Amino acid sequence: MDTDNKHERRLGGPPPHFPFFDSDNNLVRKDRRSSQSNEQLETMAHPTPPGDIHIEKTADAFNTSPKIAHTLILNIHNQFYTLTKENCPKVIGRMSGVDFFFNNIYVSRTHARIEFIDDAPVIIDQSRNGTFISIQGQPRIHLINNRYNLHDRGTLSLGAADPEQQGETIQFSCK
Repeated sequence: MDTDNKHERRLGGPPPHFPFFDSDNNLVRKDRRSSQSNEQLETMAHPTPPGDIHIEKTADAFNTSPKIAHTLILNIHNQFYTLTKENCPKVIGRMSGVDFFFNNIYVSRTHARIEFIDDAPVIIDQSRNGTFISIQGQPRIHLINNRYNLHDRGTLSLGAADPEQQGETIQFSCK
């Protein structure tokens, strides 16, 4: 990956909180980029689009839904997948070996996981650019390094709020 693309992937969120584990499972204790790069990234970073709800690690995004779903159906590139507690967790990303692979610079190597917690489907974002969750009749949620209890039906946008911004989308339905 060239340097320009690496910096493009870093746009769209706050700087990381140190220490953390990078996508290769190495402990990162301090910022390894030059201070000039940090300033450029800070000024170029785009905030959550107006009208969206921004949820980061500091907030608790584990919502409670009135109806618990025991099955999650995903539509990824017109392929349908049925997920249950028995066949999860599933990993979404652009690294070889993940369960759902997306070759896109806005998608992190291990972007997110889908698990069932207390029999309810939960998406756990592990990315830098976040996951946008759109559920009909509700404000869009920008989830970064947090989890969200999926309910009803909607769309997951990986790394970009709008698919026209070259992000990847997953349609979901909870049953």
